[in-house]
Amino acid sequence: MAEVLLRARLAERGVDARVSSAGTLAWGGPATGNASLAVAELGVDLEGHLSRQLTAELVDAADLVIGMTRDHVWRTTTLSPDASGRAFLLGELARLGLRAGPRRPDESERVWA
Repeated sequence: MAEVLLRARLAERGVDARVSSAGTLAWGGPATGNASLAVAELGVDLEGHLSRQLTAELVDAADLVIGMTRDHVWRTTTLSPDASGRAFLLGELARLGLRAGPRRPDESERVWA
């Protein structure tokens, strides 16, 4: 759900970003009916979405990791300890982003985060 919502909101703002999701309890199946209904109310479609397990390779390839819970952030840094400077809770990232200000066009996400 978070992946498709973030992708849709970034696209609305003209932000070119690669967005993907993985979970700590992924079962490799489609979104639940309730999740599909919830995002459909926001104009977003979960058709074709499949859950997948978070791996060290996914974390290492990410410029930024947004966790919904502290356990998600902890699991991220357990899989890849060097990700601690780029793995944040959603609310924490919002506060830090306000403090840091906009990312410069010549600044990578890894440097800005």
